[in-house]
Formats: sequence, structure tokens, C-alpha cells
Amino acid sequence: MMWKDGVDLSSYFAIESIHRPILPPIEVGTVDVPGRDGTILSRTRFEAWPLVTDIARFRRDPNEFRNTIREVAPLLHKRGEISFYDEPDITYKVQLMGTTEFTPAENRKASGSLNWLVYDPFAFGKKEKRVLLQEGITILIMPFMASSVTASSAGRLLTGGTRETAPVITAVFNESTDDFRVTLNSNKYVRVLWDFNAGDRLIIDCEKEEIRINGTRRMNALTLESRFFNLEPGENRLIASPNQAADVEIEYQQRYY
Repeated sequence: MMWKDGVDLSSYFAIESIHRPILPPIEVGTVDVPGRDGTILSRTRFEAWPLVTDIARFRRDPNEFRNTIREVAPLLHKRGEISFYDEPDITYKVQLMGTTEFTPAENRKASGSLNWLVYDPFAFGKKEKRVLLQEGITILIMPFMASSVTASSAGRLLTGGTRETAPVITAVFNESTDDFRVTLNSNKYVRVLWDFNAGDRLIIDCEKEEIRINGTRRMNALTLESRFFNLEPGENRLIASPNQAADVEIEYQQRYY
């Protein structure tokens, strides 16, 4: 089975095989030094990659077959997310590319391939929402799949993931303040200078690298030393200050190689 944007595609065709790599393609940058053996590794990056699904459908009636194709085509064309039967909690961000031709065979079976570009090279697990307590919160990102996620009882929350992920932080103020900060592991923080009043809503989007106050983009309120951050595999300690000024929620999505 395969799902596209939550729609089960098994009613349209059968999935015969799925071609997925162990890791996304890795581009390695090198620098050669004259007279020196070997090379120096300068950088590595993960590239977008092709995901191929071989599909088939038995043609009972030519009109029925073509009607099915017309029905499913708009769903396939749209950029979106796909998931498969062997990892139903994992999605890939994809865009269909290349040809989508069905080849008829003597046994009245039509077969072909759907070629997807996985434009974000990583896989995504479930979305998480956590309330940032006044004393802060520790999120432990560990290499467990979504079905194995458990939570501890002392402000240390265990969640799945093997790759860093960018959080979205929402603060709804319950008192006035002109200075608000969210700090990660004591050394990375986003600080916003603004005349906040009770009821104001601040969104710190670390993926888009922007802040919004009451729905309006306000990058001028961000201090120069601020740095948008990712939650990394391992321990992530988050603290908001002043801690009594707002109710704070953190949202992020698990990511996997």
C-alpha cells in the first residue's frame, strides 16, 4: 500500500516494488593539496534523490481503466507527501517527475513506474507539541521510531528522530513585557524586543527563520545576536524568559535519515 497526502492509492493500482536508499545521496567536497597524499574533506551535504515506485493495474474494461487514470492524475501531480505500508508513520516530501506511461501486456495487465523527486532528502515522523513549563523543558531526541516514543515523568520528554529538526515556538502573553527570549542549551537563543501586552501572540519559526507578532512579520524586533536553532539528536534544554510572561508551546516534526 502507498498513501499520497493521506489518500490510499491501492484502489487505483498495486505497488509492485519500492526503491529506497539506506541514506540520501551524499555529496562530498574535497580539496587537493599539491604534494600531499590523499585529499582534504571540506564539506558534505545530502542531496535530493529519486524515489521510484513500480505500479501495475489489471485492465478489466478500457473505459474504466482510463477513468481511473483521469481520477488519480490530479492527486499524483501535486507536490505533497507519500508514505508506504512498511512505515506508515513515516512520510517523504515529494514531487512527481518524468514520464508516467503505463505499458500494456498480454495478460491484460498494465504496468509502469512513478518517479518521485524527494526534494527534502530526509524522512519525517509525527509532529510533536510540547508545553514549555516555567522551569523549562528537556526534550531528548533519540533514534526510536514513532511507535516506540515514550515520555518520562520529570520534565524530560523522549521522542524519536535521528536528524536535527527546526521548531516553531508560539508564545501567548499574559502580561506586559518588552523583552522575550527562548534559550536552547544555555548557548543559543532567539531574543525579541517588542512592547508586548496581554493577549499578544509571538511566533518564532526556526524553519522559515522569521518571527511574527499578531500575524505580522516583524524581523526588526529580532536582536542582532539572535540565532534561529534546531533541536538536535540528544538532549535539548529549552528555557523561556521572563518565564511567567507567556504561555509557550513548541511544535516540531521528527526527522530521520
